[in-house]
Amino acid sequence: YFHRARAMGFKIFGIIGLDDLETYGWENAFDTMYQRFPADVWEIASEISTGGGGAPGDNPIMTPEFFMPKFRQLYGHVRENYPGVVLTSPSTFGSGSVGAAELERFIELGMLDMDIIIAVNVYTDHALSRYAAVFSKYGAQLARKRIWVTETGMPDPERQIQWVENFYPRLVNTFHPEMICWYALWVGDQEGGDNPFGLVTNINNGQPLLKRSLF
Repeated sequence: YFHRARAMGFKIFGIIGLDDLETYGWENAFDTMYQRFPADVWEIASEISTGGGGAPGDNPIMTPEFFMPKFRQLYGHVRENYPGVVLTSPSTFGSGSVGAAELERFIELGMLDMDIIIAVNVYTDHALSRYAAVFSKYGAQLARKRIWVTETGMPDPERQIQWVENFYPRLVNTFHPEMICWYALWVGDQEGGDNPFGLVTNINNGQPLLKRSLF
């Protein structure tokens, strides 16, 4: 998929999971991934409060205090060895108040001093309201940053258009993002799981292609 997308002229956004960073060493994990898939922008970990997935508490938790020194060291490594590569912050948790608390702690620990994209996930009204408070508090600093909403969406195909019509304007007014990403275009052809988020199904299983008219 990477090489086909590159051949079509797409820019590539890669993600390195927390498990790989911790297992193989942060700099080594990045070097190895970049050699195989030289993407343009890299998200370093995702929703660190979940240990890489699920809900807070489902997996071992990594705190911003533990994350930031490692991230800052990797940031220096990438700046020195891959000057054209852009990093994002770890995307913050998209439900409840956890993500906003993470983002505020990252800011307190100096994340805005780095030349990176700030990535947030947001799925609920409550999460959006908590993020709004953080963006109001640190508005001057965040106004100078590139902001990406790296995940949002509605797992009910019958309500996805309504979600875009009603929730996207609120995302724009709160974050003034450069980009909003839907989760996800394709999550595999399996039944259940995250499949209700997907906008296309039956890509690989020989069944008639299903396309949902989100936009």
